Amino acid sequence: MNLSLQGGESIMLRKILTTSLTLVLTAVLTGCSGAPTKENTQPPVPQTTLPALQGKKILITYFSYSTNTAQTARLLQAKTGGELFTIEPATPYSTTDYRSVSAQGQREVRSGYKPLLKTRLNNISDYDIIFLGSPIWWGTMAPPVATFLADYDLTGKTIVPFCTHAGYGAGTYFDDIAKAAPQAKVLPGLALDRRSVPGALFLDADGRNVPPAQEERARYPSAAAEIDNWLQNLKFLKQR
Repeated sequence: MNLSLQGGESIMLRKILTTSLTLVLTAVLTGCSGAPTKENTQPPVPQTTLPALQGKKILITYFSYSTNTAQTARLLQAKTGGELFTIEPATPYSTTDYRSVSAQGQREVRSGYKPLLKTRLNNISDYDIIFLGSPIWWGTMAPPVATFLADYDLTGKTIVPFCTHAGYGAGTYFDDIAKAAPQAKVLPGLALDRRSVPGALFLDADGRNVPPAQEERARYPSAAAEIDNWLQNLKFLKQR
């Protein structure tokens, strides 16, 4: 088809084509530009599946002797997206002489002894919410956790305690945290029977792992379900 244009129409068409080409080139160059946007210049915040915790920096710190509390901490990390930090004494507790560790723990708890810790967290001020975990030793927190509370300024922090135990409950653990960190906000804690924890160890007086019968374990709700209920009660997780 032949298309014949008059002079004025030809000039107008060239203007339209020039303007359109300019807009296309601008869009292409803008889309391909490597210049960072405001969003991707900000430091990353750990991802969480819990809307109530969006934008919060979360620490999950714990001491674990038989790995039961560590297992719980990892379940919490999967739910909250928090960063894990292990509390470790500078001089580790024996892993081969359970009787001596039990006696040592009793002495340390009753005397208020606070062992030196192996590593220090230098950016504690960065965190808004601290999940703090411990096994229950002689009715309260294990001594390394007491050291953690004494070593850091937790003013203005929200502490969310959790613990694992052998069937005797949390003892005075939650109250003792509130006493040790009076300038922090301490939320209701979670006490998990070790029979609820996947992969839990069941150490007897000689340090041998003696798991209970499957029928006995089946009577206890799973740690994952208990964590969900707890987070719902704290309003961190919406009711299903």
